[in-house]
Amino acid sequence: MNANIKVVTVSKPGIRLLATDIDGTLLNPQFQISPCDLEALRRAHASEIEIVLVTGRRHRFALPIAEQLGFDLWLISSNGAVTRSLAGETFHRDMMPAETCRRLCAAMQEFRGNTVLTFDQEGKGAIVLERLDELGPSIRRWLEKNMEFIEFVVPIEQALTRDPVQAMFCGTMARMSQALRKLNAAGMDGSVTILRTDMRWSAGRGIAATGGKRSWPSVTIIMTWKCLSLPGIRLSWGMPAKSCADAAGR
Repeated sequence: MNANIKVVTVSKPGIRLLATDIDGTLLNPQFQISPCDLEALRRAHASEIEIVLVTGRRHRFALPIAEQLGFDLWLISSNGAVTRSLAGETFHRDMMPAETCRRLCAAMQEFRGNTVLTFDQEGKGAIVLERLDELGPSIRRWLEKNMEFIEFVVPIEQALTRDPVQAMFCGTMARMSQALRKLNAAGMDGSVTILRTDMRWSAGRGIAATGGKRSWPSVTIIMTWKCLSLPGIRLSWGMPAKSCADAAGR
């Protein structure tokens, strides 16, 4: 063999990062992390695989789930608008400009009872709305769990003294079909991207507008399907409980 020739063995790179959604993926139907998934994620972390939770939840609302894992990790929350560590270090924030949100609220006047704004802050004022009566039972249950963060502001535009994370339009299936048609005709093209989430395990449907430079400030349509829509990506929430264990090589 020629002494100048070197034999190089190329090995397939291992898994370096594992990202998982929370609701309907990491959490089982009892809204808990199954023991096998918890063990699998801890084994993956011990093997120096980075674990990232990616969710439509606000950072604060996702923390109790992340803390169960028992190790530090990154949380990508609010449909990609905010990325933070468990310790609270911020790596990325992608807010909707307040002026864009004002235009959106003005274009969707007839859906004020379905409008919810969220802000990247702790305590009361993190969630802002005018009233609860048109939101539908499933969304009201979510809001009732977050009452300590809710502020009622009429008109809702008065809350736009800072850039929101997102603006959501939530309600029944029929109502949100009307909202989607209105939004498509609102002339917001080029300033918002319409994203759509269906969650048919619940009784309601909604539209959430998330700000950001992922493309441009985006409007997420939350319907009643068990899936999460992001710009150009559709992620199913219906993964089997053993999926995390499989991804970790179990």
